[in-house]
Amino acid sequence: MTWKPEYSVGVEVLDRDHKILFDLVDLFELAIANDQHGEELEALFSSLLDYTNQHFGREEKMLREHGYPEVSDHHLHHADLRLEVEQLHERYLSGERTIELELVAFMQNWLRDHILTEDMKYREFFAPPGRDID
Repeated sequence: MTWKPEYSVGVEVLDRDHKILFDLVDLFELAIANDQHGEELEALFSSLLDYTNQHFGREEKMLREHGYPEVSDHHLHHADLRLEVEQLHERYLSGERTIELELVAFMQNWLRDHILTEDMKYREFFAPPGRDID
């Protein structure tokens, strides 16, 4: 996944989180391409899950603290992703190794779509034109 300026939500800490998520998805995809399995891939999978949850917590906290009016809806979008990824993770742990590429494709599509639709809704709320916050 390549970070593009149009993915910026105008909040430095959240942009940095998004970039890290892009990098983690790339690392996971690279590990699959290099035929890594077992503990190494599970560690990357866990890192991706953990960082996704950290990011969601940070983002939702900022939205609540700043009185973002659509924070409940945003939380529901995050909850849907958590559920989907947890289900994919369970399938992976049960031995369904073909899930690896499905997870990569799902995360790539979800990240791009979520940032460009849901996250962009709060861009102007946090950072009116010409002002970035961190």
